[in-house]
Amino acid sequence: MKIVFNNEQIDETKALGDVNVTLKGYQITEFTPGSKGKDRLSEGENTIRFLIADFALENNSVELISKINVTELMAGEEAPLPFDFNFSTEEMEIPAGK
Repeated sequence: MKIVFNNEQIDETKALGDVNVTLKGYQITEFTPGSKGKDRLSEGENTIRFLIADFALENNSVELISKINVTELMAGEEAPLPFDFNFSTEEMEIPAGK
């Protein structure tokens, strides 16, 4: 893996309804897959680029929100997730007012 671009000093907050979303930074990483991953590439391509975002959520609503749903929306329905969700549900929930 090779870091193509990295910006860790954005620290910009936007309101999305009753939730404040703070983008702390992001990184673009380039990865050259082995033989098993080559079938995911289009003809003429030999690398995959990943966008990794560091963000925080502040839930000012009266309802519980889930980080899992936010992550899925950010990745897009057709984006393959390259990792296994190996955590408890409690770690991925933001209670109202937190």
